[in-house]
Amino acid sequence: MSLAGEREELEMEQKDSGSREGVTRRGWLRGLAVAGAGTVASAASAACAPGTGSESVPARSTAPVQIIYTDWEPADGAQIQETVIAEFRKQTPHVTVDYQKNPDPYFPKLQTLIVAGTPPDAYALSQPDLVSLIAQSSVADLDAYVKTDAKSVDAADFFKVHLDAWRVNGKQMALHRDGGGVVVFYNKSLFDAQNITPPAAGYTWDQWLDVAKRVSTKEGPAGPIYGATRNGPADWVHWVWQNGGDFLDKDAKRSTLESAEAVEALQYHADLIHKHGVMPPVSAYGTGQEDAMGLFIQGKAAMYFGLRSGMQRMRAITGFKLEAMPHPQKKNRLTPLNTTAVLLPKGGKKNDAAWLLLRHMTSTEGQLKRMEQGGAVPSRNSVAKAPTYLSFRSPAMASDRINTIFPDMAREDAVRLRPQTARWTELLSMANADIGELYTGTAAAAEVAKRLTPKVGELLK
Repeated sequence: MSLAGEREELEMEQKDSGSREGVTRRGWLRGLAVAGAGTVASAASAACAPGTGSESVPARSTAPVQIIYTDWEPADGAQIQETVIAEFRKQTPHVTVDYQKNPDPYFPKLQTLIVAGTPPDAYALSQPDLVSLIAQSSVADLDAYVKTDAKSVDAADFFKVHLDAWRVNGKQMALHRDGGGVVVFYNKSLFDAQNITPPAAGYTWDQWLDVAKRVSTKEGPAGPIYGATRNGPADWVHWVWQNGGDFLDKDAKRSTLESAEAVEALQYHADLIHKHGVMPPVSAYGTGQEDAMGLFIQGKAAMYFGLRSGMQRMRAITGFKLEAMPHPQKKNRLTPLNTTAVLLPKGGKKNDAAWLLLRHMTSTEGQLKRMEQGGAVPSRNSVAKAPTYLSFRSPAMASDRINTIFPDMAREDAVRLRPQTARWTELLSMANADIGELYTGTAAAAEVAKRLTPKVGELLK
C-alpha cells in the first residue's frame, strides 16, 4: 500500500473509533510511523547543527555485549522501567542490560564513578545536574548518533523545551525520556460537598486563595483541613517567576530576589501559612505518610502542588475522588521543567550498544510503555497525544485531565528551566535555609532577600 493510502486508512480508522480511546495502540503506532516518514529531514536538521564536532559513531556490531544502566527510580518507578528494558532485550538480544536501581545518594555516587573512570555505560540524569557534568567534560555528544538514526529518533517530535534543556553549545548531550511540571491536585469530593467549582484555566492567585479559604476548616473529622500543602522546599521559585521576578540574573551570577516582584511573591507564599492559614505550618509536616503528599492523601488538605508521577502513590486513595487543574498565575503562567534524560559517558567503550538502549528508552515506543503505566509526562508530542496515555488515570482520579495539563503548557511555551549553574544544589540548599524562616514566621521576605544577595554573589563567584 502507498504512503498516502496508509495515511488515509489510518484517518478512517480514527474516524470510525468515535473517540480517542477507540484508537488502538497498534493502529496509533503504525499511523505514527507513517506520518513520521515525511519528517526525517526536518528532524535531522532540528537536532544536528553542521560543524558541531560531534563524536564519531562506532561501527554497529551484533556481537554480544553487556552494559550497565543506572537511575534513581524508587520501587514503583523501577518496576515500570523494567518493562521498558524488557522490551529492549527482546528487540536487541545481543545487548544484555544490567539495570542498577536507585543508588542513594544518586548524583554524588555517579560523580565518584565518573572521576574514577568507571562510569555506567548509560545513566539517567535530572537536568540541573547536567551543568556539573558538562563542566567536567564527562558527557558524550550525541549529535552523530542522532544524525545517523534521524528517522528512528525523530527529534522534531520532542517538545522544544525538553530538547533545548539537554542541548549545550549547539550539541545534543542527552535525549529525554520524560518530564513534567507542577500541577494542582485537589480533593474533588470535598469541593463537591461544598458546591465549589474549581477555577477555570488562567485563574489568578487571588482566585485560588479564595477557593483555598473556602475549603479550609479548623475542625475536620481528623483535625484541621488545610487549603493546600506545599510541593517541596523549592516550591517558592516558580511563584517568583509567575510574578515576573527571578532568583538569579540572566548570567546566573547574582541574586535578583530583592526585586519588588520577587519579594512580593515570597511574602505571598509565606502569608498562605501565617496570614491566611490555608497551608499547614512547618510543624505539621513529617516524614512518610505525614509529608506534603501524605497529608493530602489522608484528607488533611484539600489541594496538593505536585507532579503527575505522584499518581503512583495516590493510587492508595480510597476516601475521595481526585482531580487536577493547572497552577494559578499572577503576571504570567509558568511551571518549572522537571526533566529526566539518558546520557552516555564521554569516550565510553560501549557507547554504541548503550546508544541503542538510550534510543529505545526515549523513543515513542519506550515512552509509551512507561506512560501507559503511570509515571511522569512524556517528552514527545506524539506520546502526549496517544490514546493509551490520554486515558490513563489512577483509580481515584475522576477524569484523565491530569494527562493534558503539562503538554498543553509545553506547547504554549509556559515552561521554564531552573537556573543553569553548576552550583545549583548548593545554591538552593543555602537559599532554602534562609527562606525557611519565612515559613516559620521568624523573618519577612524583604529581610530574607536582602540577606541572601551577598551570600549568593559569594557562592557564584
